[in-house]
Amino acid sequence: MRLAIPKLKAVTVRDFTWNKDAQGVWKATPCPLGQGMVDWRQFFAALARVRFVGPITIEVRYQPKDEIGAFRQDLDFVRKQVAAAYGAAV
Repeated sequence: MRLAIPKLKAVTVRDFTWNKDAQGVWKATPCPLGQGMVDWRQFFAALARVRFVGPITIEVRYQPKDEIGAFRQDLDFVRKQVAAAYGAAV
């Protein structure tokens, strides 16, 4: 992260789980933020430590039944993570 920070202008976030496909091969499967394998607390703490202030893009690769609801849920998740990480960093 220290090497990338001088060039880092924006961040895109998405989450995933590992699942086996029909052939038994492990594949990364997209899921809502906070329901997968990413350690978000550590990720946002790292951004806060380096005082990242650029845009954060939320990438929704999973297929939600309620798209607007899913977008709101992911946005709320990111806002809470940012508030927790940057509040602790100040």
